[in-house]
Amino acid sequence: MAMRLHFKMLTGEVHTLTVSPNHTMWEVKVLLERKMGCRRYHQKLAAEAGSGIDLRDASSVASCGLHSGDTLALLVKVEEPIPIFLRNDRGHLRAYQVMPSEAVADFKARVQQQEHVQAGQYWLLYEGKPLENGSLADYGIAPEGTIYLKLRVRGG
Repeated sequence: MAMRLHFKMLTGEVHTLTVSPNHTMWEVKVLLERKMGCRRYHQKLAAEAGSGIDLRDASSVASCGLHSGDTLALLVKVEEPIPIFLRNDRGHLRAYQVMPSEAVADFKARVQQQEHVQAGQYWLLYEGKPLENGSLADYGIAPEGTIYLKLRVRGG
């Protein structure tokens, strides 16, 4: 059964979405991103009905006790650069300033220039996961996190 939720910003602007009670709050943020253009990881949602409870991304709309017609507070956080580290194939550590929304492809281009490696000769790894598409934030890269540069072995 679909329900309508209202999202009130600090500016007083209100947006309305139709969601399922089974949607997670993360999925609601994705819908808000599509509608408003503000990145999902910049959004903070809270129940406005006096409680001010921060709504967790993994929680469903129903488990948050939300009902059709409820109004949620929507705070859009300003993105700031974060420091991260890259450990290259020689074990050297280099610091980078990145925006969480930076595309992995753009970060790879910076790495190619700084580390003097060619595209296709390396791959990047964070917490055991290869960085491929999307943004750095999609991989949960934390401030002062370390990304590893791994060279591809060409066999013969």
